[in-house]
Amino acid sequence: LSRDTPGFEVHAPDSAALTLATTGAARAAAHYSRLFGKAPARFATVLFDTEAQRLAHHDARYRERGLHVQRWRARTIDARKPIVAVPLEPLGIVARVDSTGALRVAGTIPGGPGATAGLRNGDMLTAWNGEPLVYASAPARARALARSLRVGDSVTLSVARAGTTLTVRLRAAELANQMRADMQRLTLGALESSPVSEGFVAHETVHQLVGHHYGTLPAWFNEGIASLVETPSELAAQQEALRRHRDALIPLAELFSSAHPVSGGEIVSEGATSSDGGMLVVRAESDPAAIRRAALFYPQSRAVLEFLLEREGSDAVRRMAEGLRAGKSTSALLAEMRSAPRDLSTFEREWTAWVRARLP
Repeated sequence: LSRDTPGFEVHAPDSAALTLATTGAARAAAHYSRLFGKAPARFATVLFDTEAQRLAHHDARYRERGLHVQRWRARTIDARKPIVAVPLEPLGIVARVDSTGALRVAGTIPGGPGATAGLRNGDMLTAWNGEPLVYASAPARARALARSLRVGDSVTLSVARAGTTLTVRLRAAELANQMRADMQRLTLGALESSPVSEGFVAHETVHQLVGHHYGTLPAWFNEGIASLVETPSELAAQQEALRRHRDALIPLAELFSSAHPVSGGEIVSEGATSSDGGMLVVRAESDPAAIRRAALFYPQSRAVLEFLLEREGSDAVRRMAEGLRAGKSTSALLAEMRSAPRDLSTFEREWTAWVRARLP
């Protein structure tokens, strides 16, 4: 299905995806115009049912008409959530890292070794043949151990369930074709893919528009601009992150010089892909400090730009984008401000007070 507008066109696999993509793209275009004082170049937003379709798609027919193209799946995994899905194929188990970093059973294949042994969803896997599965390394280690198994090998798992520790013995098996398909579905389900939201389309479209017109800019600036266009519920979640960590904010000198902190949701290629071409294993950060840093990166970046817009006026973002594109540092650009503090330490002190005053 397709929809054409004066500023962009949208293509999506169904009417619901078409509607939300159109609304999100329209919000992004209006947001860009408001911040940069001009409409963005005409673009196309294309959603696909599967990752394989997205990767196989050719953009030539859009580029021939002078459009730059943005391509996404109609269902997505939130890269800001620390989630890991770990398929343990010979045991018929899909494990998942929860929000605390623990490795838990997310599902078992009917008739597979895990189901036959009585494993349940939510069981915490604590040791493999007596080897502890340590939080930070548990996903990769469990994956490696499973891949080393041969048919008939025995495995003893230590499992925590409802305050007790159980010993579960399994024997590795060759999965039938249907079981393999079930493994793929379970793994993708453990990643909690969900339909893309209007806010997602708007956020990612802003990234694409800014990149098209200004090239590669610092991570904080890119995320700050894109976060400004998110929905009220998404912005409320960012405010809550600021409130929760108000006394442990990322120092601005560090924020301005940092690479993007989010490793959660990064796809790890192991040569094993799902039936729709998407990767099976997702790596996520398990260190609490790193998770907190990732949670703060978006709202802090947004809040810096909100502060500049309030102090400097509506052209603050455009002026900063032009300066960053020219190779100036954020600190150098602060020194050129008309109304906002011009040195970093004063800027940070006043910005921090401004942020805290706005928190509940």
